[in-house]
Amino acid sequence: KQCNDRKDNDADGLIDYPNDPGCTSIYDDNETDVCTEKWWCTPWSECKNGIQTRTCIDKNNCGTSIFKPNESLSCQERCEEKWACTEWGPCIEGTRIRVCKDANLCGTGLLKPQETEECAIPSCYDNIKNQDEEGIDCGGPCDPCLQEIGLETPKATSQLIVGAVTKEIVQYWPYEIVVVIILVVVFMTYKTGILRNNRK
Repeated sequence: KQCNDRKDNDADGLIDYPNDPGCTSIYDDNETDVCTEKWWCTPWSECKNGIQTRTCIDKNNCGTSIFKPNESLSCQERCEEKWACTEWGPCIEGTRIRVCKDANLCGTGLLKPQETEECAIPSCYDNIKNQDEEGIDCGGPCDPCLQEIGLETPKATSQLIVGAVTKEIVQYWPYEIVVVIILVVVFMTYKTGILRNNRK
């Protein structure tokens, strides 16, 4: 048997079992070394048309491909989200909403915009021109703007102030306090008118 005849039958400088890796036992009759495949592969390519590829090379050049890794596989191309949102809805109880949809239907929500947010409920006393007002907190659903009703005298301006103050505080203050405030403002307005008449 070649693996037990004290000869270098495959001329690799190694003789018999267990020195020659081509021998599996002393009864093996072939000293020829078995080539062990040693594969190296490039990184996978990007997914294109549902397929990724790479190239694999046997560094030992065994000429066999028993253990050769796969050089292609199926894949799913990356879907890029493309979101579009409606306009914000009205502010209801401190919150407003909108609806956002992904035009590419990726099925993910990594880049999905916010669909709810806190907000201030519009009013005629928030110092903001909103809710179809013609000026800041006047016109539209609010009291008329000064320019619209031609308030050129202190008396007319006082009357408007009385109305606005009354409308605002009557919701929160006791009735008696509201009455007192109105009387004071009316008195001051009346007194101012008398003084002006006396000066004339």
